[in-house]
Amino acid sequence: MLLVEDDDDLRASFEEQLIEEGYWVESAENGRVAWSRLTNGPRPDLIVLDLKMPLMSGWELLDRLRASPTLIGVPVMIVSSNLGFPPAGALAWLKKPVDPPRFVATVRRLLAA
Repeated sequence: MLLVEDDDDLRASFEEQLIEEGYWVESAENGRVAWSRLTNGPRPDLIVLDLKMPLMSGWELLDRLRASPTLIGVPVMIVSSNLGFPPAGALAWLKKPVDPPRFVATVRRLLAA
């Protein structure tokens, strides 16, 4: 799983919750770092993505994912305070602040699908 979140504390909290549930998590602090990992590393089974980030936003990363023949099918879960409508390409979306049990349950549901 690839967790993309620019807030260091929130990223650490999400990562800790997921690791406690037994998930393997790789983190990225912005879309640019995430894109590099996606194009140079193994394909993740899920991307947990913030939308508003420096250097490359989650919106830009979603556009790149939709344009990539090898990455278009990777499930994306949006976790963002900037969420007025569900973005195209996202299978789930949660508005910050996120209830930890709901966060983990959503990840579990997406990975089970």
